[in-house]
Amino acid sequence: MALLNITPQTKIGEMLEAYPALEDTLLKLSPSFAKLKNPILRKTIARVVSLRQAAEVGKVDLGTMVAELRKAAGLNRDTESGDLAKAGAESISLNLPEPVWLMDYDLSQAIVFDARSVIEEGGSPLNEILSRVKRLGEGEVMLLLTPFVPVPVIELVLSKGYLSWSKQEGETIQTFFRKK
Repeated sequence: MALLNITPQTKIGEMLEAYPALEDTLLKLSPSFAKLKNPILRKTIARVVSLRQAAEVGKVDLGTMVAELRKAAGLNRDTESGDLAKAGAESISLNLPEPVWLMDYDLSQAIVFDARSVIEEGGSPLNEILSRVKRLGEGEVMLLLTPFVPVPVIELVLSKGYLSWSKQEGETIQTFFRKK
């Protein structure tokens, strides 16, 4: 089997299949990655989440994460600067100001989906989230509640032509979606 190169685009599941011992390295980088011990999340989320996305969720510097994983796997620690620059430019930030499209919206009218219990039980709320976003009418807003920044979901919804903005309230991430 050929060695897997670890880059920001590498999927967590693919990496752990090639280098099972890297699970410990991930756990040292961020306690958020402890969820990977759940077999259901390991089979579902880890299959589609890239290191770039995981770094965002775990609040870990992407360059540090890739370098540490490469070191632990015995690979060249040099990162591809183009990959990291591109990954940084695409990252989802909780520090952005509230967008105009949300400022005048009455949040009591938002369609709320609390995915925290589904995630904590090891399920994947992706299909339900996409179904609800797809049903949004003109000017409607959906509020998604999660225990971490749902980077893969946000990227998928953005790619389908929707607007998105996230903020943290205590231990909960609030992500808002609206049709463009």
